[in-house]
Amino acid sequence: MHRPDLGVVLGLYRAEHRRDLLEGALNLGIRALDTSFNYLDFASHRTLAQVAGDLLPQFTISTKIGFFPRDKQAHHSLEPDRLREAAEQTAEDLERAPDVLLLHNPESSLAHPPTDKAREVLAEAFGALAQAAEDGLCGQWGLSTWKPLPLLSAVGPDTAKPDVLMTRAGLLVDAATLRAGEELAAALRIEPEGRWGMSPFGGDGQHRIWNVFDATMFLDRDQEASNLQAALRVAFEVPAVARVAVGTGNVHHLKELADAVTLRLDQARLSNYRAVINERRS
Repeated sequence: MHRPDLGVVLGLYRAEHRRDLLEGALNLGIRALDTSFNYLDFASHRTLAQVAGDLLPQFTISTKIGFFPRDKQAHHSLEPDRLREAAEQTAEDLERAPDVLLLHNPESSLAHPPTDKAREVLAEAFGALAQAAEDGLCGQWGLSTWKPLPLLSAVGPDTAKPDVLMTRAGLLVDAATLRAGEELAAALRIEPEGRWGMSPFGGDGQHRIWNVFDATMFLDRDQEASNLQAALRVAFEVPAVARVAVGTGNVHHLKELADAVTLRLDQARLSNYRAVINERRS
């Protein structure tokens, strides 16, 4: 019997697109997948449909558009026509409309334009995704950003309201990025359920930092958990997010992370940590 949805999203950035991994995720109560138009050398959507098309209706699928193939490399673009084509191809390759379509790292094309131009470019890109949702090419739409700070000046009072904002989450996110992500969520009027996190281990759960930094200090007493389990649980609170995307190709590791969701946190210690982070951000 499947466990209830846990808020953990299986991210497919580095994970193999294997049927046994998806079956394992479902059995663990993980019912959300996150991928992208450019993952698996621009073949993620087709591969998912080929290896597990019958399983995909059981998942909520979020995916991202914004990177396109050019000269054997990934090229970023916010041109509305290209985004529209990518939205159409995504639904065709998946053989279903994704539940959430995210604008992928829009800061990649907005780091340098003047504010007025950046606002115009972002507004047009948002418009393309909003229209895709209206036309049934996705359920909801939003954006996924690795560096939210450049986006703040591109958001105006009349900017369209996305449904979802995905940013980095967890103990390895620097103070400036945390602050920018929270400010961007406020500026875009993102509802709590639309605030998502990603990369809770800084992109590498095997990094040596997890051998020297003890994330279990943030757990309430009398709980046994691994360092990565504790780090994932904290990622739901730093910043406050409803979902966290994690990448792994190991079902046993996935189970370990799924079990972490029920861990209790030491709220006083977590509040102290946030206070220190806020001081660093000021």
